[in-house]
Amino acid sequence: MYLDDTSRKEGSKRIIGTENWSRKEHYGHFANLDDPFFGICAKADFTGCYRQAKEDGASFFLYSLHRILKAVNMIEEFRTRIEDGNIVIYDRIGASPTIGREDGSFGFGYFGYHEDRKLFVEEAGKEIARVKAAEGLSIPRISTGKLVPEGGRLMMSVSVELNHGLADGYHVARFFKILDSEEI
Repeated sequence: MYLDDTSRKEGSKRIIGTENWSRKEHYGHFANLDDPFFGICAKADFTGCYRQAKEDGASFFLYSLHRILKAVNMIEEFRTRIEDGNIVIYDRIGASPTIGREDGSFGFGYFGYHEDRKLFVEEAGKEIARVKAAEGLSIPRISTGKLVPEGGRLMMSVSVELNHGLADGYHVARFFKILDSEEI
């Protein structure tokens, strides 16, 4: 899933000056590469998320996506983009996940992030219905695997791909630490 959709970015944004930016040298180095992106896949503990979804009679998919977006929105580097040669930071980022259709095809919807999980699930349900009735496709950047039991926990692989000029493994590690915490 994309962490945003260029036609529907959320919240306000601010352009940051690169002169005193702590990532200035990193950005300059990686901006000159043909492929400045890097990806990491790690297992994250979704046991509590799964149990809460089942207890609430709700979609684990939507609960887990809300959890991922909550972690994403807590890290500034995950909300940073390059637009028209400028570095911009958004206040809030949504996601564009895969949605299966009855005919076996799939499409990508756009789920705006709401800190309130109930509101997020309600709005996402509307978007799922819209995508199931539509045609079209896009390409994901965050992917999740199957939920599997491991050592008494329920683990799910989460793959993240980011522009290395904007973020490092340190920021991905923060993302996974937040994702694994019981606080979100």
